[in-house]
Amino acid sequence: MPDEEAFCLLVRLMHSYDLRGHFLPEMPKLQLRMFQIGPEGADPKTAQYDIDLFVQDAVSMSVTPFMLDQYANEYEELVRTRDAHTIEVDGLRSSNRSLSNQIHNLEENLAQLNTEHVKVLNELVMARLRNEELESELVRYKLL
Repeated sequence: MPDEEAFCLLVRLMHSYDLRGHFLPEMPKLQLRMFQIGPEGADPKTAQYDIDLFVQDAVSMSVTPFMLDQYANEYEELVRTRDAHTIEVDGLRSSNRSLSNQIHNLEENLAQLNTEHVKVLNELVMARLRNEELESELVRYKLL
């Protein structure tokens, strides 16, 4: 088969089997297909496959449009769940950051109140000492 015909056949196959998404930069269709195959097909680093066996299994397996839709819906649900989890984690991190700032502010306020409390107590003690000194002087003057 000449190269031009092979290329045209490839283009028609890609169009009829919706394979264009396999070759886009983020490969969304390929990710979906790998999810449909299962976790062992999604991570080529941990699982090594005999390509011929894989192709034979793929050819012998009959996947109906209903099954593809079901797999697609499962994948979309997993993506929604993952996104919801990410949003929840981000919200919790934001809340944690806000609460940490509030704790820091409360600790600063407590330290300031403790300093003011110690200052007031020192003034009170000094005033009592002066009062006692004045009383002792008054008693001494009365005795004179």
